[in-house]
Amino acid sequence: MVSRGHYPNVVNYGTLINGLCKNGEIEKAEELLHVMSSQGLQPTVVTYNTLVDGFCKKGLLDKAVEKLQCMVSAGIEPTVVTYNTVMDAFYKERETRKAEVLLHVMKSRGILPYVRTYNILIDGLCKMNKLEKAWKFVDEMVSKGIMPNTGLAI
Repeated sequence: MVSRGHYPNVVNYGTLINGLCKNGEIEKAEELLHVMSSQGLQPTVVTYNTLVDGFCKKGLLDKAVEKLQCMVSAGIEPTVVTYNTVMDAFYKERETRKAEVLLHVMKSRGILPYVRTYNILIDGLCKMNKLEKAWKFVDEMVSKGIMPNTGLAI
């Protein structure tokens, strides 16, 4: 591509990063993010979300949180999808407290949970037999006018 005078853009890099993450090559994907940045290209929220998801799927939750923090430092606001991805991974690792801290951080940044967020919270708590806490989230969800969907099974 470069040899023909064509230079990769944000979309090209994002596509490559996504492919590397899907192939489990998260370290190479992270290297590519650094190359992209060094060429003056600003990663998008989608690029970061792809990396965060890749780290979560590999069980590298500290790296996922680090990328989330990098987003904020770079002036890229994490989305509810970013937070949901990490919270879901925390619950899968039985890290309830970390998931709840992240939920608090998300809300404090003005990002409101939606039905998928509540499904993650409630499902994670139910799987750990923390039913009373799960019901509190059901109540909170309904009180905010968010109706449970078929993704929520309690």
